[in-house]
Amino acid sequence: MVDRGIFDEEQGIPSYRPDSRLPTREGAKVLRIGYAPGGWDVICHSSKETEEHIGNRRFNLCIEIHVEAYKKAKLRVNKSAVISDIVGSIRASSATGGGFVRFDMETRRWYEVGDKIARDKVGQSLRMCSSSKKKTKEEVPSPRTRAV
Repeated sequence: MVDRGIFDEEQGIPSYRPDSRLPTREGAKVLRIGYAPGGWDVICHSSKETEEHIGNRRFNLCIEIHVEAYKKAKLRVNKSAVISDIVGSIRASSATGGGFVRFDMETRRWYEVGDKIARDKVGQSLRMCSSSKKKTKEEVPSPRTRAV
């Protein structure tokens, strides 16, 4: 069964407007007519609907699992290897042929985005997760409660 949580059921199209970077850029591949993102596809767009998509939730869990390896990697080539592993595993897991997808409102079609956009999304997510974990570690511990 296809997860249709982000769709306008009457029209069968996404209920959000995509950002200005259209998916028809370098490396994008048009997906079949009637395609709908599956449970292992990551929708490349920032909105509440896409955050709630099962594929994007799985993506966020994958990022949390790999963030320590990314933080430990000191060299750029090692950080790039972590990013490549994540992109490759998501693309391999997508049974519907998407992996990282975006919807183009002009053509009303889904596209599989190229490696550059997919790697940018993974890298940005790892950096955001890494910096948020640092902030929680650096927070001042709450004062101890006294026994009365």
